[in-house]
Amino acid sequence: ERRFALSNFLPDRYSKVGHLALDSVVLKETEEETRLRLGFAPQQKVLAFLTGSRPLEYCEGMPFFVKIASLITENFPDHEVIFPMAPTVEEPRLREALDAKGVRWRGSSRIREVDLGGGRWGRVLWGLGLESINCCRLVVAVPGTNNLQVAALYVPLLMVLPLDKAEEYPLDGIGGVLPLWLPGVKRLKRWIIFRMNKRVPFVSLPNRMAGRMIAPELRGLLTAED
Repeated sequence: ERRFALSNFLPDRYSKVGHLALDSVVLKETEEETRLRLGFAPQQKVLAFLTGSRPLEYCEGMPFFVKIASLITENFPDHEVIFPMAPTVEEPRLREALDAKGVRWRGSSRIREVDLGGGRWGRVLWGLGLESINCCRLVVAVPGTNNLQVAALYVPLLMVLPLDKAEEYPLDGIGGVLPLWLPGVKRLKRWIIFRMNKRVPFVSLPNRMAGRMIAPELRGLLTAED
């Protein structure tokens, strides 16, 4: 605004706009209505796991998050688990990735579930992302726009960034276009990403925007127990 004023721009030639990711957080129904739709009691404790929208994220992240959810519900059996999916997630590709990791899946149409073990199942949801998150007491998510949306709903967030397959993460510049089959490229990309991970103080969008730690971050070579 100062620059516009110094350049003698007329006030009616510019306007303030919001942040697109934050402005997109508009709930279509109340928490009570969503709980009723999903069959959750008013005081039911619900946890959500957000695996991201890119194939690398959900094909690798979903089996990993299922392991985490299994451990949590084993220790806290009074919690329900949901996996809200981004609209771009391809169900056949996701199911193939789960089959490859030995994760059981059941259901089709509106109700889909993954086996958490011990007779416990986690609901896999399409089309109720923000509304289902609004019912949660904790969200575990990979980095992305969804971090900002969760924060906008005032739901506690834990960001998880496993770097086990760091070489497959997208990079800007020449590092993003070099094919991984070239000798040494995988090692180079891993080195770049691990170096960036040490140098960048925050990855989650709420933390980056605030310039301080609002939501905790787990980054590195991680196990489900971590």
